[in-house]
Amino acid sequence: MGIPVGIDVRDDGVDAGALDRAFDWLRWVDATFSTYRADSEVSRLNSGELALSNAAPSVREVLVRCAALRKHTHSCFDVRARSPIDPSTFVKD
Repeated sequence: MGIPVGIDVRDDGVDAGALDRAFDWLRWVDATFSTYRADSEVSRLNSGELALSNAAPSVREVLVRCAALRKHTHSCFDVRARSPIDPSTFVKD
């Protein structure tokens, strides 16, 4: 993602593997949605290497939700505003 990420755990009873799972998920989000990694699904969609119909269900779901936000905000939110698809704002917030 290009940004430092930290998790502040304030509960001594948290499962020790919870942080590992959280960081695994964040790495997956980056690997899937990054516009900077040539091998991410979003980058592969932008290059034409991957068809939307062959993208992971989570990628299609994010893009459907982004389209709904575009409509709801009268295009103020638009993952296609600058040529390539960039759902970073949606998946990082």
